[in-house]
Amino acid sequence: MEVSKFAILGNLFLAESIVVYPVIYLSLLVYRSYFYKYRLTLFDLWSSSILLVFIAFSLVPLVVFVFFVYLFLFLKMTKNMKKKFILINAFVLFVSLLILSKFISFSDYIYQTIYINLFKFVPFEAGSPTFSPLSFFTFPFRSIFFTNQGFFLIIKILSILFILTLIIIIKLKKWPLAILSYILLVGVNTRPYGFGLFAVGFHYLPYYSSLVALSIANLVYTFAIFKKRWQKLFLFGVFGVLLLSILNFGFGEFSKKTNPRDMWYVHYSLASDYAKTIKILAGHSDSLLVMPQESLIYWESGLMPSSKYFFTLNIMYSEGFVQKIKSGFEENKPDFWYIANDYKANDLLREFFGEYLPLKIGSDNSYLMVKKSQLSKTTDKQWGAVKKWGFSRPDEI
Repeated sequence: MEVSKFAILGNLFLAESIVVYPVIYLSLLVYRSYFYKYRLTLFDLWSSSILLVFIAFSLVPLVVFVFFVYLFLFLKMTKNMKKKFILINAFVLFVSLLILSKFISFSDYIYQTIYINLFKFVPFEAGSPTFSPLSFFTFPFRSIFFTNQGFFLIIKILSILFILTLIIIIKLKKWPLAILSYILLVGVNTRPYGFGLFAVGFHYLPYYSSLVALSIANLVYTFAIFKKRWQKLFLFGVFGVLLLSILNFGFGEFSKKTNPRDMWYVHYSLASDYAKTIKILAGHSDSLLVMPQESLIYWESGLMPSSKYFFTLNIMYSEGFVQKIKSGFEENKPDFWYIANDYKANDLLREFFGEYLPLKIGSDNSYLMVKKSQLSKTTDKQWGAVKKWGFSRPDEI
């Protein structure tokens, strides 16, 4: 799992990456309790309570998955265990909130993470032709028609295997178990995205991991139920063909010769050049604003954002945000301001342009503007150092 995750989706440290194994653990715990009539223990109550709270706070779109897991586990418990489960969950939630209160503002969390996602971001994405409110529910079937290239092929093959095992389970008149397995899978795929761009792929990591785990779990279950030899051979043959297809793709990916340094340069060099230039020109107390988004510039420059908003996406230029963005800028004007192809920000903050000058990149103006008062502090040595990254001082100084 970890090898394929790294090879296909990279090693990005996102919330999707850290919730993968809790998601798989809880899915298989529910699966085992229903498919194999496993009796839950006190350890299961504690571990599931801790992981459910962890997932809910780590990745909000998975609250649907958290709800179903909680419900399924709760229904399998005795009356006495249900009471313990509720008390343990309450205790874990209280301790978690107590710890989090030391690091975050709950009002900001509720407003920015929950309210903005539910009432701003999701409706904005819902306006896209690639999204419908229940598109996630049919995703395993739609993925059968993906292209036979790259990561899409892997999803396609695994989806075929998963659906095939569901059909067998239903054929064996165990359709409630098939529904349970299906809900566990689609519950981790409730982000309002169309599956189009590879850049979006990493956000489907929990889904991909669940698809692998549940496909194998269904396969093992159906294999154990089959009594006739030809049935076992048929299932083993189908699995073998699909596995060989995946291995063939995987071998091609692992054997492909690439130059990581060249690939990094192609994808990240421009942002890195800007960040290194800012780092040379800036002081430790200076601030930076990047619009609309380019987090690498923040990380590599070492400067803190001047705004409370790490990104300024299109959905933020609604009535509720416009004034907050503008007043926030006016209260804490950045010393360095990177603004690239953000026409709404240009229109909103145009009145402040006179206080800044753009650095030159070649003979053209760059996306990086520096406060005029900041330029007077810059030495010839600093200007000489930034030439390495293609930048030079503005024409007006």
